[in-house]
Amino acid sequence: MSTISSKTTLYVGQWNSTEYVYALNSDSAVASVKQHFAYGDPSEDDYAVGEQWASADNDSGWKIVAKEVNTLRIGVRVEMGSQGDTAHMNWTCPFCGEGFSDEWRPDDTLPVLLMCGCNEQSKFLLGVHEM
Repeated sequence: MSTISSKTTLYVGQWNSTEYVYALNSDSAVASVKQHFAYGDPSEDDYAVGEQWASADNDSGWKIVAKEVNTLRIGVRVEMGSQGDTAHMNWTCPFCGEGFSDEWRPDDTLPVLLMCGCNEQSKFLLGVHEM
């Protein structure tokens, strides 16, 4: 499949100015923050940074920030295992050529946000059905 470049709005879950999660909509970003290892009480978990949500831009805490980024649409293949096995989404980074196989859950949908940190810089990709 040929790749198509476009602008995409990502929703970034940040603790203060540190970015932790990325999603294609704000609800998914909030859910991802709440599942992230950094979300929690730091007195109970060494990896947690906090649970409070910022109520204003300059407040300390978690916030979801919309960010416009360049993305590349790439084809992905979802392959179901034999009955009872986990399904996988297989894709290849068009920048470095590395192949990936990510777990695919029954409630996952396309397009899906993908990231490759090749060439020491993260690149955002949108996975769509391979033609």
